[in-house]
Amino acid sequence: MEQQWPEGPHADPDAARERYKADMRASHGAVRNLFRVELPIAHVGLAIVIIASVFAGVVWSRA
Repeated sequence: MEQQWPEGPHADPDAARERYKADMRASHGAVRNLFRVELPIAHVGLAIVIIASVFAGVVWSRA
């Protein structure tokens, strides 16, 4: 079975595999960096929601 490569019939499969691995490492690194930044912000948002819920519960129970 002959594989179809974007570079044509004389492509080097090992070079293509290394490019793929390098691209995947870069992609995974970007996702890790995204979650590293977003996780503290998400915790702050959760704390705000909890405080607002407790406040609303206290106000609602007194009404």
